[in-house]
Amino acid sequence: MLFKSDADLICLDTETSGLAGGTGTWAFVTGLLRGNAEGWLLRQYLLTRLDAESAYLEAIAAEFEGAGLLISYNGLSFDIPLLTTRFRLSGQADPLPALPHLDLLKPVRRAYGRIWPDCRLASVEQRLLGFKRKDDLPGSEAPAAWLAWLRAGEVTPLAGVLRHNRWDLLSLAALIPRLGEVFSDPGAFDADVRAVAAYHQAQGRSDRAFELLRSERRRLDTAGLMDLARLHRRRGDWDSARAIWEPLAAQGDAEARTELAKYHEHRTRDLHRALALARELPPGPLKERRCARLNAKLDARDDGSSALMDALAATLEGSRSFDRPPKI
Repeated sequence: MLFKSDADLICLDTETSGLAGGTGTWAFVTGLLRGNAEGWLLRQYLLTRLDAESAYLEAIAAEFEGAGLLISYNGLSFDIPLLTTRFRLSGQADPLPALPHLDLLKPVRRAYGRIWPDCRLASVEQRLLGFKRKDDLPGSEAPAAWLAWLRAGEVTPLAGVLRHNRWDLLSLAALIPRLGEVFSDPGAFDADVRAVAAYHQAQGRSDRAFELLRSERRRLDTAGLMDLARLHRRRGDWDSARAIWEPLAAQGDAEARTELAKYHEHRTRDLHRALALARELPPGPLKERRCARLNAKLDARDDGSSALMDALAATLEGSRSFDRPPKI
């Protein structure tokens, strides 16, 4: 699961007079979808007059009472800073910083950022939720629709903005459980297995990360295989780690050669094999230090062997010859 919350959660999405942000940008539609064990309640707040913003913001702030989690899509970068600015300009207390916030763009990017060409909400709807909007007003046309209302009272374009906002909120509600499924079984949803495993690893769920990488090994690229080898090594399963490193090292992967060199240096004590692998590393300080250390170890081993042989020879030379049987 991406989160656990016993309190109400609120999905938030705004429509604004522009994308620049700052004091000159107005959030003229704020949509809120509140969910709990009893179901969902959708409310949309529309700023119909500029001089009504104070009351508009008061009504929005009241919606967050009793909420335990805020859900958005790119809200951390756009919606929340914009609303915070509007609350500050109106002299009102900002309720948003006190709420835990889950921006769904982050897990989507983690799971699909290296796979999809973009992670726009419309792309998520089509690729992950399986639907495409019809007759949707693009968000880029929302500012013009609001101006048409303010200047001439035109309702039709504004209705399209509200419909677009409702779609955004419903998509967030549908995306919450779907992302839970993606992070539970990334292979079933063609997600980036390595990235999802890294998320579980960062959350302290090493066993889950290991099982994901192992079960989806056929889908892993070189970096993913190296992650799996690293987890094998941490578990003390050196044979499984080596079985991954060897073919990658043979293909010229520098990281695999480094790990295999360390394996032979410290585990098998095969310094000659370790040195051969180190010599295949790309030029640089790492290669120089590793080769120098291995050469020093080999020299010390050779010096020790020579000293031992000299001592043994001296002992034999000073001992009695047993070529003839002793006299009795």
